[in-house]
Amino acid sequence: MQQKLLFLGLILVAIPMLGLTQCRLNYEDLKPIISRYNPFFTDHSWDDNEKVEAARLDPWRLLIVRQKGCLRHHVLFTMMIDKEDIYPSNRFWVNETLVMMKRIYFDDAEYLTWKRQFEVEFIKQFLLNGPNVLFNFPVGERTFICKVEVGDWGAKIRMEVVKFIIVEKIKRPGIAREADDGWFKGSE
Repeated sequence: MQQKLLFLGLILVAIPMLGLTQCRLNYEDLKPIISRYNPFFTDHSWDDNEKVEAARLDPWRLLIVRQKGCLRHHVLFTMMIDKEDIYPSNRFWVNETLVMMKRIYFDDAEYLTWKRQFEVEFIKQFLLNGPNVLFNFPVGERTFICKVEVGDWGAKIRMEVVKFIIVEKIKRPGIAREADDGWFKGSE
């Protein structure tokens, strides 16, 4: 019995190495998060090979966005703030983070579905933890991992958004449901 369990364990460990896992998000399908016509950013660039984009909110704030994905879609937002533009208070950090998220998702309608709950949870968790402490919290089907790093060099706001991709939400090209012979069309 132990040998069978050991064998089963080895198979489960080997499956990802063999490439037999079913990714729900293709690396090639990752696109920029920041819209091309977003008026809040300048010097926007997108590296399609590395799936990294960079943009400036103003001369003192640089945003770098990194993406990866397979079963989950990971988006890491890192905003660096020059030390001359920092006002070290909880209100400042909360405001900077919320404004960053609003500007990133400027024309994303889906953001509005989780925005309010995100703001409430972020404020609550940040006030409990403060700067230089890593904390996380869930909002719907997303998990947020946050850290506000402050030093003599300036500050860095790191916000990672991890979204589990549900199989049913995958849209693959093919025959539309209505055009498929197997689709129930009602009485004809």
